Amino acid sequence: MSGIRPVRRDDVPALVAMFRRIFPESAAPEALAPYIERILFDGPFVDEDMPSWAYENKDGRVDGFLGVVSHRLKNKDRELRVAVSSYFMVDPESRSSLAGVQLLRKLFQGPQDLTIAEGNAASRKLWDRLGGMTSILYSLHWASPLRPSRYVLDQAGTSPALAPVRWLAKLPDWFARRSRRSPFRRAAPAIQVEELTPATFVEAVELIGAEYDIWPCYDEASAAWFFEHLARKRMLGSLRKTLVRDEDGGILGWAIWFAAPGDTCQVVSLASRAGGERVVLDHLAHAAAECGGVVLAGRLEPRFMTELGAHVALISRTHTWTMLHASDPELLRTIQDGRALMSRLEGEWWVPYRENAAPE
Repeated sequence: MSGIRPVRRDDVPALVAMFRRIFPESAAPEALAPYIERILFDGPFVDEDMPSWAYENKDGRVDGFLGVVSHRLKNKDRELRVAVSSYFMVDPESRSSLAGVQLLRKLFQGPQDLTIAEGNAASRKLWDRLGGMTSILYSLHWASPLRPSRYVLDQAGTSPALAPVRWLAKLPDWFARRSRRSPFRRAAPAIQVEELTPATFVEAVELIGAEYDIWPCYDEASAAWFFEHLARKRMLGSLRKTLVRDEDGGILGWAIWFAAPGDTCQVVSLASRAGGERVVLDHLAHAAAECGGVVLAGRLEPRFMTELGAHVALISRTHTWTMLHASDPELLRTIQDGRALMSRLEGEWWVPYRENAAPE
């Protein structure tokens, strides 16, 4: 008899096999299996009351899966339990069984205050149909060219015939980065910067989060786990974590991002105290340009909207949709209004496997 049940550790091989049937180019089982175990069973974001779910067909085979990673957010004086959906998939042969609908309904019935997911248009349609909603604001992404000529050429493709043109593009990019009148000049601000540690991250989140209505909860152990996990994502580049202080030594903001010479420097988390947005963003853009990045990109943080415009950032909806579900309409309204400090760390972005080799 088919049905939904909690995922067990011994289900992982079946989950990996299904994942590779759906995504043939995914990582090899010997890498993917321990990775999924680390995320869903061994990490600090595991809550027995919010398990991952499996759809078992009448023959006892797992044909559907919905991973759940727990999180915590603060909403003024209360703590919110958050379920982050991940690895939501149904075997192509079982999609007529409504396994996806049953899995998502089971997720929504959980004890969490808020459910977050990221998905494509098909996932969004199902999510909205079952009572969820799409956050347009937190579905927006930005890209700020650091080497504009090279950036434009990269949009044309990777043909070897463009190699000489890319080499010639170094000259206009050199002028664009150094001319005082250029909007692409990334001068280093006169501030204090240091390595962001788990302890200072927790301190900074509490300090800056208090300026919002909703902000994340971390302790040093969970922050350290996150930093170690992100550092493994070598396909994205080299992880950089920076704490920015003002002239008096007070915490101004932070930036967690990947340095990727000749490629896109992805921003994982960017935050600033009110009024410090320009300094924090200027520091990040300068550091990314100095490491050889072509473009700096991330998910929109509403507080940085004005400064991103000054950095000639292109804002678009080109990635996955951010989807929400909660029984409290005021909670959803707060997020929709941009009054939540929520980065890629508080969603699904960090979950997928990206641990092979560093980008060339």
